[in-house]
Amino acid sequence: MLTWDQAITTCQNISSDSSDASLTFFKTLMNVGYKYVLAELSRSVTEKTKTAVTVASQQYYQMPPDFLWIKNITLTVGSTVYPIVEIVDQEEWDYLNTTTQTSDLPSFFFVRPYFGVGGAEVGIYPIPSSAGNTITIVYESSDHDLAVTAYTTGTVAVTNASEAVVGSGTAFIAAMVGRYFSIADPSGDGLWYQIATRTDNTHITLINYYGGASGSGLSYTISEAFALPEEMQILPVYYALQHYYATKENDKRSIQYLTLFEKGLREGKVRYGTKSRSNVIRRTPWWMGSRADQYPAHFPQNISGS
Repeated sequence: MLTWDQAITTCQNISSDSSDASLTFFKTLMNVGYKYVLAELSRSVTEKTKTAVTVASQQYYQMPPDFLWIKNITLTVGSTVYPIVEIVDQEEWDYLNTTTQTSDLPSFFFVRPYFGVGGAEVGIYPIPSSAGNTITIVYESSDHDLAVTAYTTGTVAVTNASEAVVGSGTAFIAAMVGRYFSIADPSGDGLWYQIATRTDNTHITLINYYGGASGSGLSYTISEAFALPEEMQILPVYYALQHYYATKENDKRSIQYLTLFEKGLREGKVRYGTKSRSNVIRRTPWWMGSRADQYPAHFPQNISGS
């Protein structure tokens, strides 16, 4: 995995530029490139589900700050879940709302995007007439800007097949939830685990159980990293370097890293555009029928020729 610190160092090493101004530039442009990749990739792992409750006579509800675009919305009234159809055309939505309708049986929703930082909202029609019904929103999410350097203070104890991490001399904070943990000690398994919860300064839990050997007094690292497939984590680096060399009027190097960025993004979209296990061989899905529907599985015995 390419951590945030390693990404910064990679930019500096490739460019042979460790100045403060370039460091700030690399950090900014890597985050811009990261958001661009997330928006283009649209992977199932970047989906999030949030809920809200209706307010009587309120039509619009604010979307979460990491919202990119909607995937689906349902409204639960009592024990019944109602799927809602999206209206994508502003004029159609405006025409629909020329008549005010209120009801607890929803039909349509409309996403009103506010370009910039957050602020998008979703409208429901008919307007909810009662409070307390559950709105469930599945949406494609962005991520926060990466900015924090690795944390390595103190040591930790881990237990094989347990999610618990116990620190000694550590100061774990709530903001570490979502970051990545690895045992840097030679006795560690070398894998990265995402942090699920933080209890106090010396206790965190991992999303997955620890697969390495049990141990205590171990060196460790907690880092931020781009929430991308490992082979795509270099793409924000390419994005930053492409713009860096453009500012230096080095067109050859700028085009080189632009090509690497676009190639990696294109291949990633192909690779992760399906949940099929194979990225090479695509079989016909079972619901589309067997190959026998396309040609006989064997030649008829009574075939005659001319």
